[in-house]
Amino acid sequence: MEYQSDLENPVRTCLTITLLLFSLASRTALAADYNLVIQPVLSEENTRGFYQPMADYLSKVTGENFHILTHCCPVNFHSKAI
Repeated sequence: MEYQSDLENPVRTCLTITLLLFSLASRTALAADYNLVIQPVLSEENTRGFYQPMADYLSKVTGENFHILTHCCPVNFHSKAI
């Protein structure tokens, strides 16, 4: 019996590629969403401008989705954070 490399066996190659694609697709499908709730000390625009790079970095490093939540009014902040 002669050894066949994976490239010479089209069924095995096709199965390997299919499994690889499914594993990659399932990883992105299972990405969780996280909300970074920032207390409104600055204006909403300044808060997003300050914290968005951190959210982008965390998303890139972890593969999860990070979003910034804040509000322009401290009184309404707690109702939005819950």
